[in-house]
Amino acid sequence: MQDRLAIEAAFGDELDRQELPDKIASRIAYFRPDSDVECRASWPEQHRWLADHLQRIQDVFAQRIAALTDIN
Repeated sequence: MQDRLAIEAAFGDELDRQELPDKIASRIAYFRPDSDVECRASWPEQHRWLADHLQRIQDVFAQRIAALTDIN
């Protein structure tokens, strides 16, 4: 739980954690609830939002993932 709080604090918002019972993994997601991917006029703004949030995910998780790789 402490990692979860630290991760969400670094990210700047709550992340959606999804257990995958049939897998050895789980999913962490972040959704933009007001997006309409069918609306081409809003694509440029949606792409900016996506790029910003992908960068935030990279910033938050890159070192954590590298540390897991070093363990194995």
